[in-house]
Amino acid sequence: MPSRLEHAAYHEAGHAVIATILGAGLVSVGVWDTEDHEGALGRVIAAEGEDRFVLGGPLENGEIGHWGAKMIFALAGGIAEFVWSGTKNHRGMYRDWLEALQASHHLVAESGDDESARPQHLRRAWLCAEEIVSGHWSAVAGLAQALCARHHIEGQALTNTIASRLGAQPWITLRERADQRFVDGDSGIWFDLVAAVQGHPGGVSWAED
Repeated sequence: MPSRLEHAAYHEAGHAVIATILGAGLVSVGVWDTEDHEGALGRVIAAEGEDRFVLGGPLENGEIGHWGAKMIFALAGGIAEFVWSGTKNHRGMYRDWLEALQASHHLVAESGDDESARPQHLRRAWLCAEEIVSGHWSAVAGLAQALCARHHIEGQALTNTIASRLGAQPWITLRERADQRFVDGDSGIWFDLVAAVQGHPGGVSWAED
C-alpha cells in the first residue's frame, strides 16, 4: 500500500512541475510523513517576493492570465496524485480546491463574468492541468521519486530534476487539446474528483471562498 509520504511526493511534484511550466521561480519542494501545524504533508515554495505566475512561460502573451494560472497550479497536485494512485478523496486536494475556488472568484470579478461562470472556469483550468500533468508525466514521476528518497530538494538541484525530465509536449499543444476537450464536453476525471472534494467533511461547495 502506498505510504503517506509517496502520496505527498506525487501531489507536490504535480504542483512543482506545473509551476515550472507556467514560469514560476521555485526555491524548494519538501514532503514529510507527519502532518505539520497546518495539516500539510508537503509544500512547494516559490522565490521570495515573486508573484508566482507573471515571470514568463505561457503568460507572456496573456494566454491564461494570473488567476487562470493560480487555478491550474492549485488543481495540479490532486490530479497528479490521482493519476498515480487512483485515490480520489485526499485531504490535500480539499485545501487545493479552496485555493482554486478563491482564484476563480478573483477571475470572475476581474473579467466581469457572472458568478455562475465559475464552474466553467474551474473545469477549463482542470482540463488544462490534466493535460500538462499527463504531457509531462516523466517529470512529475521523476521528481516524486526523488522526493521519496530525499524528502527535500531545493535550488539548482530542483531545477535540474524537473528540467531533465520535461517532455517535448509544447504548451500551446497542451492548451489547445484542453480547450478542445472543454468544447467537446469532455471532463476527464473532473466530476469524480469534484464529487469527492465536495463530499469532504468540511462541506466545500462552489460558493466557498
